Amino acid sequence: MVLALTAMGLIAFYLYFSEDGVIYADAILAAIVTMIYAGVHYYFASDEIQVVGKAGFIFTLMPLASLGVILFPNLNDKYSESTSIILGWIGLIASFVMLILLILMI
Repeated sequence: MVLALTAMGLIAFYLYFSEDGVIYADAILAAIVTMIYAGVHYYFASDEIQVVGKAGFIFTLMPLASLGVILFPNLNDKYSESTSIILGWIGLIASFVMLILLILMI
């Protein structure tokens, strides 16, 4: 539940601070994938993540950080915007794969 609320907050910040009112397809797709992830996380894996303990925090933190990188790539000065978006997608897909593997293993 915290994952979905925080993701909605990030999306709201993106919509509020978007430049020139332009919403990019990457942002929309990332928001949809994150909400699907939050639904799977809440309905199927909430008990399994409790078993993992404190290490289960990565299942909440990693998709939120990846969503933040996809929505706000200009905040990263070290890499270009396209590189930041690609790294964000890698993190979002990796967290989804890890969640599915956790559901299948436990």
